[in-house]
Amino acid sequence: MAAEAVALAEKQVAELKVALAQNHNQIRNCQQQARRQALAVRNGGLSVQAVRKVLAVYVVSNWDLSLAVLAAQRLSRLPPCSAAFPTSDFVSALFREHNWEELLMLHDDASPPWAPARKYARQLLLEHDAYLWVKRLNFAHGVAPSASSVFHYYEKKALDAEPCGEPRKRTVNKWAARWRARWGVRRACLRSADTVEPNILRDKVKAFWRSIAYVTAKFSHQELVWINFDETSAVLPHFLVCSEARLPKSVASGFAALPQTKLRLLRAKSSWVTADSMISILADVRKALAPWLPMVKPILVLDTASPHLPKKVMSFAKKQGLQLLFVPSCSTSLLQPLDIAAFGGFKQWVKRKNMVLRQTAVDGQPELLEFLWQLSQAPRDFFGGKKWAHAFEGVGCGRDVTKLHSALKKFMQRPESFPHSAKPSPAEMALIWPKRRKMSYAGACLF
Repeated sequence: MAAEAVALAEKQVAELKVALAQNHNQIRNCQQQARRQALAVRNGGLSVQAVRKVLAVYVVSNWDLSLAVLAAQRLSRLPPCSAAFPTSDFVSALFREHNWEELLMLHDDASPPWAPARKYARQLLLEHDAYLWVKRLNFAHGVAPSASSVFHYYEKKALDAEPCGEPRKRTVNKWAARWRARWGVRRACLRSADTVEPNILRDKVKAFWRSIAYVTAKFSHQELVWINFDETSAVLPHFLVCSEARLPKSVASGFAALPQTKLRLLRAKSSWVTADSMISILADVRKALAPWLPMVKPILVLDTASPHLPKKVMSFAKKQGLQLLFVPSCSTSLLQPLDIAAFGGFKQWVKRKNMVLRQTAVDGQPELLEFLWQLSQAPRDFFGGKKWAHAFEGVGCGRDVTKLHSALKKFMQRPESFPHSAKPSPAEMALIWPKRRKMSYAGACLF
């Protein structure tokens, strides 16, 4: 018994030593992290490499302090509301206090530490030059050039020569999207490379109205319920598609434990909406509408985004008794009820709520769970207060030309009536879909 007690005591001592070693390592890691955070605050949230990039922008731009401050604020890990967030005084002090011998190595091509900084500074100056060019054209002509023209201007400046060949459209669109996001250029001010002629766009609107007329006549024996699919209504569920990396399982579990709301989280490997997630959403919408079926006929208004168009999505909707109605490509600014009645206001609503959370959050960064809870109130607090009947009538769903919204009425040259309720022809259906998208199955799946 004595030997067993000694062995047990030795085992407990060994376990305590291991636990103490682990605690010591954790304390040391916490101390290192605290030192790194304190250093980051002193440096405006900039790493060593980020400091080099800011200084490179300042020097290469011929001492343009505003560009250097812009670079510092983009690279800073601190929230904008932080007291240590980079300012012009901070950047000036950073330049004065930096080692001059090291700074002289900026122009030395054989200096590896400064190579990423030189590359970043050159790209920032090129993008800024393109931004100023677009602003000049906006001021001179009232409209910006196409995305392909801006990309061509950027490449020409970068290569210091005329680019050879035409880039792929996908390359141009990806570059333009990143450039718009970095420089705050609104999409409406940067025309798409595929600008649609006004006459073709009017034909697209008429094709949309033809689909409305046919669906309205086909289901005249039922009460029609118009649903804008990105918004649904205050009664139906709302969906947030998010990646597993951005929304951890612990946060999703915490949100599930909160009081039930209309917001549904769809976690997947990617935050992109897919055909499978669309089918899952359609099934949930059908379940929510079950108490009112078949007295009403749900008509779901969607744009022509690629996840909405697969055959299996359209077939599933038809089997569930859901009528899909597609807004023609390149016409959402005229015919999408969400664009007309909700998107602008919803973005402002989210911005206001986020600012309130930032004011009470530690370091100005709200918790993800708090933000999700605030977002889950949107169906009741924002979307539930909208007069959606007016929004749908404004795009022609009510088949009353006097209720069209002013921009659509003006663009369509003040129409006196809508198309009659014949089934849309293949030519009219082709106007709805994006170019190069084969949709031979759409007529049978929809009508």
